Amino acid sequence: MGNRILKILILSIAFSSHLYAQKKSLRTDAEGFLYAHCIYNEYNKFDEDKTGVHNKDFSGSYFVQMTDLPTQVIESLMNYYERNIVDFSNVPQASSFDVKANMVSLTCWQLCENKKTKKYIRKLIRNSNVN
Repeated sequence: MGNRILKILILSIAFSSHLYAQKKSLRTDAEGFLYAHCIYNEYNKFDEDKTGVHNKDFSGSYFVQMTDLPTQVIESLMNYYERNIVDFSNVPQASSFDVKANMVSLTCWQLCENKKTKKYIRKLIRNSNVN
């Protein structure tokens, strides 16, 4: 009887560890998607050159094809970006291209590393239907 309880306990711990690792991987993918989406959109606000380097980045499609992020999570992250980016926008109106590019990176970093954003992503992944 004692061995059976021990086996059940070990299996429960192993299963819980697997679920935790899976959710952590999804959170990492969600953060990566939000970064990619933010940088792409913020660069396009001041550089509409469709042949620009940032427009040749296919990381957005990577997240759709190569991760387990559900479509509803991706759509929710896109909506989160639209609702919250204005709180972090640091791009000066009149400045050099390099300064604007650096400020876009800072803006996206501030959005993605914000405690509110991290909490939102944790809640989003926890509530998603990914097993």
